[in-house]
Amino acid sequence: MIRTARDSGRGRSMIGCPQNSTINVTPLVDVMMVLLIIFMITAPMMTVSIDVNLPNSSKAQSKTIDGDQLIVSIDQNGDIFLQDSKTPEDQFIKKITAIVRKNKHAVVFVRGDKDLKYERVMKVVDMIKECGVAQVSLVANQ
Repeated sequence: MIRTARDSGRGRSMIGCPQNSTINVTPLVDVMMVLLIIFMITAPMMTVSIDVNLPNSSKAQSKTIDGDQLIVSIDQNGDIFLQDSKTPEDQFIKKITAIVRKNKHAVVFVRGDKDLKYERVMKVVDMIKECGVAQVSLVANQ
């Protein structure tokens, strides 16, 4: 004998009712889309986190920096940053050389602080050229 809700006094009986065992993925897709949009918006803002006061130039050409290109920053103290990490000169040369071995057409953008001595910027550019980089560009504000 099958008990009904009236018999047990505890609400509806689930005997004889098929269970829904599927997962509703709509909320999961919604959350993933929101996360994707957030990352798409914030990723370009995180490309350069080293605070460098760039010099101004009225004749500077605009270029977009792709993910394949390297950014070398030199802060006002003369410290070298490869992408976002501070790098001593000996390690800097090793890392640039390793990158050039993997990618012969590597492009390096040098961001030098405007209060920095020109000699320091040229020393870093020379180090980059000695590692075999064919194209080095200096970055300035327009």
